[in-house]
Amino acid sequence: MSRYTPQTMEKVGPQVEKKYLDLADKLDELQAPKNDNRGVLCVRGVIFALRRGNIDEAKAISRNEGDKIRSYPDIRDMIDKELFDGGLYPDLSKWFKDEEN
Repeated sequence: MSRYTPQTMEKVGPQVEKKYLDLADKLDELQAPKNDNRGVLCVRGVIFALRRGNIDEAKAISRNEGDKIRSYPDIRDMIDKELFDGGLYPDLSKWFKDEEN
């Protein structure tokens, strides 16, 4: 359940779409218990940008910190699906399949 009601959306501003605020909440829930409950710093940067409505910054952080984010498959998959519509982390498995000679 989202913590964003019409009243809080008014405070956040109309420039932030609810789907990005919901994504920030989901990412926050996923990252918080990682690393002995210290969370994942680079993911918190993505969350902060999403909550401010700066989607381009959230995408840039995701791209720049992708090597670290890939260490957390659940977070990586959510960012890929929700923020990039499945286009940030391509499925490379087809390139590494053993081919029969």
